[in-house]
Amino acid sequence: MLLVWLRKPIPLGLILVLLLPLLWATGLSAQERPIHSEQPRQVQTAAVVEDDVAALLKLVDEATAIPALAAEVRQVFLTPQGYCRTQVFRIQARDNGNRVLVVYTEPEELRDSKLLLTDFGANVWRYDPVHGRVTRAQVHGRRERLAGSDLAFQDLELLGPLSGRFKGVIAGEDREGGVVCLRLELTPLTARLPYGRIVAWVGKRDNLPRRFDFYRRGAAEPDRRVTLEDYRVVQGQRFAHVLTVATLADRSQTVLLFNHVQLHPIIPEMVFDPRNLNP
Repeated sequence: MLLVWLRKPIPLGLILVLLLPLLWATGLSAQERPIHSEQPRQVQTAAVVEDDVAALLKLVDEATAIPALAAEVRQVFLTPQGYCRTQVFRIQARDNGNRVLVVYTEPEELRDSKLLLTDFGANVWRYDPVHGRVTRAQVHGRRERLAGSDLAFQDLELLGPLSGRFKGVIAGEDREGGVVCLRLELTPLTARLPYGRIVAWVGKRDNLPRRFDFYRRGAAEPDRRVTLEDYRVVQGQRFAHVLTVATLADRSQTVLLFNHVQLHPIIPEMVFDPRNLNP
């Protein structure tokens, strides 16, 4: 059952890590603290550096940098036919998604199944609790989808900072998610990245991304769209609690709902050792 599930379409539960970065401090709490009244840290706004895209990308990286994250995630898969499937997992991640451990709690047939990714998805291990077996995943293609969502293994290469990896221009100003945003037209500085162009909508006052459209090389229409919503202040930093990944041609989407979010948790190094997947 686990192997069948793992061969189905990709998560951002991993793009979660894919576009939401990570932070550092102490343990998990049983109760999330996304209190809107908390005061976020002060930031230099995108408007100040509007004419300098390189500086603006650095501000975006600063606003979203989270070296460590722990959360519970409800992942909902929606198809154009109205089919809905839900998975729930706990996630621990470090180094802006360089290392990620996912432990499934729902549905029952996936309970205690684990997925470990290191080196931004270059290495993948799976733990099957039914057989008590840890296997190194064989990725047959970079476009192979991961764990039944709307992302592929190649999308994990987008993890990491924007600055230094993309160049671009400010193409205009729009409202996205009710926020005034600068619209950035970005192209990768390396051919290794899977997309030829990315359009990003970044809040003009807070430097936080609201939407990404991903274009394959030479394509006129975007292949995937990621939207980030419901930003709340957690431990002094704004964090998007709703993330949607849509495959536009298929009209399918994966919605990730974050709960019990902890920024800055202390996560032991042993958590990301594949030898420790089998309890």
